[in-house]
Amino acid sequence: MTFSPEIRKALGRSLLNRMAQKQTNLIASRRLLAPYKAEKATQVAAVCYRQIHSSIEFLLVRTNRGRWTFPKGSIDPQLGARRSAEREAWEEAGALGQMAEKILHTYLGSKKQFCRIPQEFRVHAYLLEVSAVEQPQEPFREPTWCSPQDACTMLSEGREAKYSEEFTAVIRRALAAIQHKSRSVAASLRRAARTGTLGD
Repeated sequence: MTFSPEIRKALGRSLLNRMAQKQTNLIASRRLLAPYKAEKATQVAAVCYRQIHSSIEFLLVRTNRGRWTFPKGSIDPQLGARRSAEREAWEEAGALGQMAEKILHTYLGSKKQFCRIPQEFRVHAYLLEVSAVEQPQEPFREPTWCSPQDACTMLSEGREAKYSEEFTAVIRRALAAIQHKSRSVAASLRRAARTGTLGD
């Protein structure tokens, strides 16, 4: 099939218009891209706590940028996730104690790269019942004990709402786990008292 010069010229203009529209759409779509990178880097955190009678307190530390957080860092392949979290607790907060065997919760964290683009990553949090506190290896961390309510407030300072909610979820999960452990211990003591095995 052949076309006249006028038709070929009109078809050429139509093709150019479609190409220009595609380029415009491409530029527009790039402007709508989310500001966060999709890359994920798994880290670990130690949710350090102590229980005095019926009161529960959490141990928070400062980040390099001065915000409050849990002792946290990258996973050492030689140590594994749980032991890496235990090491972070000691290095950043000077905290020693009993680390839970299983992951308490996995939350979403972020860190700015080159002071511009935040990178999101998953953090596996482990619960650590603190029995002793030493001088931390990183003095600028300022380890501080606080109530659950104060912990939620401090962890929210300087962060976007969705990251604040992530930290609040960790605190809530930790409180539930601590209360469950306390009930289990109390039940065990009652059973031991009934059977006369307490103190054997």
